Amino acid sequence: MTGKSTSRAALLFLPWPTAGQVAQSVAATGFAEVETLAGDRGPVQRSRKDPEAKPQPAAVDRWPRLLSWGCLLAAVPLWLAGLPRIDPEGLTDYGIVSILPWQIWLALGFIAVGFSLTLTAKLARGPLPYLHLLALILMLHATPAIAYGTLRYSWAWKHIGIVDFIQRHGTVDRFADFLPAYHNWPGLFLVSAWIANALQVHSLEISNAVRFTPAILTPLFVVALTFIYRRFTDDPRVIVAASWIFVTGNWVGQDYYSPQGTTYLFYLTVVALCLGPLRRVAVESAAAPTRLGRLRRFLASLVWRATEMPLRPIGRWATAGCSLLVTVLIIATTATHQLTPIALFLSLAGLAAIGRLSWSYCILALVVEIGWLLYAAAPFVYGQLGDELYNVGEGIAAASNRLVDTSIVSAGRVWVVIAGRILTVGIGLAAAVGGLRRLLGGFRDGPAIVLTLATLPLFGNTYGGEILFRVYLFALPFLSFFAAAMFFPRPEKGRWLAHRAVFAVLGFLAAFGFLMSNNGKDRQYSFTRDEVATANWLYSNAPPDTLLIEGSRGYPSQFRNYENFVYLPISEEKKPVREKIIARPGDIFASWLGDAKWQGRYVVITASQKAYSDAEGIMPPGSLDDIERALLASSRFVIVKASPHARIFTLHPTVGAMGPWADADIRR
Repeated sequence: MTGKSTSRAALLFLPWPTAGQVAQSVAATGFAEVETLAGDRGPVQRSRKDPEAKPQPAAVDRWPRLLSWGCLLAAVPLWLAGLPRIDPEGLTDYGIVSILPWQIWLALGFIAVGFSLTLTAKLARGPLPYLHLLALILMLHATPAIAYGTLRYSWAWKHIGIVDFIQRHGTVDRFADFLPAYHNWPGLFLVSAWIANALQVHSLEISNAVRFTPAILTPLFVVALTFIYRRFTDDPRVIVAASWIFVTGNWVGQDYYSPQGTTYLFYLTVVALCLGPLRRVAVESAAAPTRLGRLRRFLASLVWRATEMPLRPIGRWATAGCSLLVTVLIIATTATHQLTPIALFLSLAGLAAIGRLSWSYCILALVVEIGWLLYAAAPFVYGQLGDELYNVGEGIAAASNRLVDTSIVSAGRVWVVIAGRILTVGIGLAAAVGGLRRLLGGFRDGPAIVLTLATLPLFGNTYGGEILFRVYLFALPFLSFFAAAMFFPRPEKGRWLAHRAVFAVLGFLAAFGFLMSNNGKDRQYSFTRDEVATANWLYSNAPPDTLLIEGSRGYPSQFRNYENFVYLPISEEKKPVREKIIARPGDIFASWLGDAKWQGRYVVITASQKAYSDAEGIMPPGSLDDIERALLASSRFVIVKASPHARIFTLHPTVGAMGPWADADIRR
């Protein structure tokens, strides 16, 4: 057996020592197995050449390939034919599954079957499974963007509002009282504003473009994951199967136009580079290992013993370029989002702790994060530090409190919640079984296990009650790898057609679960074009110091001139105040709006607000309808703008100042 290894250093004026060494150990003679000794970091690589392996006839994969192509070519036209048949007016509390026509369901079935047919050692190496994955992503993510025609999620509209602020003022306001975190982590918004100015587009044009963000980001996630999975296994079936599981399991909705969606891509890219060309690998001779070498090899076998795809060596300049790219991505992540840099540091530290990465990258990530917190984001940090320290250790409790109380929500909403929980638990159980099967097969997947568990310390903080979903998101790529290993734990396992048939069924059910859990709230998270147009009129014409009473925050809001408003959402008032509003909306709203200090005064009630209130059980069903009818019947209010799905009221000019209502929770 012959082998060689090349050490690659990436100094090039970077403030850390060598970034990694690349192991190249594919024997020229084509032996079945080539072992690369790497001290406590050594993989076992297997050459694709095996003189004892029997050649497989081409006919073995011919029919699966033809059938898979047939499924793909049938699915795409079916999907395109089904898109015009989607009627968003028919949305219920079950979400988009309540309005999808049979053509799209059949298309998803074809994609699931066609993809499962590619799960052979030969077909999984080609482009066919990735074409199915691309079709799956388009069906899951482009369908709502096309069907609704507007940007989903009210908070995505707020992100556009920050871009609008930068376009008008030329910079951010680090001392802003409202939405301060966005002004202190503005990386995405600064770049977006620069692009928008170059293209001479503004809020509504931006919203029309970024509604396709999930359909753009998710394929990029898959590309990064492919490079990550290639460092865990040399079985191409596991790589593509894990990608399917990730796409269908990523239901938490963090891939829209947002800082966290963008930095998640940065996170995966950094991990891929650190597992690949920048990994730390020390190579020793197999002929006469030293005692220390044998000891390090034994310790490494406890943490990492797995096969991986051959890693092509790169030159010193390419290694330095990868180091520089990681540096840029770490800085960009730190400047864009609050949580992702911490998750990235924990993941890099985990890899360094098991000897797979130089500690210099962890130190760099830590220094950049501390520097940003103490300088660039200092106004926010100093104002929030007390609350953050007070909440340390309460992450799990806050996350459990954030889980939906199924006793108060609508019946459709209950099934949406159940679908998300089944999908999450199912992937977790499959990962546990897959991990056990790989362990029994002799593999030691230390890096994958470390990356799965690395972000668990994030539970120390509440993060607005969302920390449970964020930890799941960071663990999902590696849970997906182990879940795929449940089907294909070793190259000689999972070759029967029955295995692929089971994957096809479960893959389709996972896609259904995604549509239920990710799009189950679309009745409240999607907006009609006239609702957007009405909101645009309001935010374009209201003067500074305007009081805006909202049924809830669940509508397209704050995307233009957002700093001109003081917001009072009914849904966020305390329960006694909400009950008073329902009983006497005219009196209370007249009191709130009648204060002479307001230059503008409006009440906005939309269809999406009603859907949010009813589905979440915030108020008795139909409460916002009752409030709207009371305002229509009152002589103290007039409609200034109306559309089929939205109405904007203001005080009649004859109504004088009455003084503020004492219980109001008025906020910017």
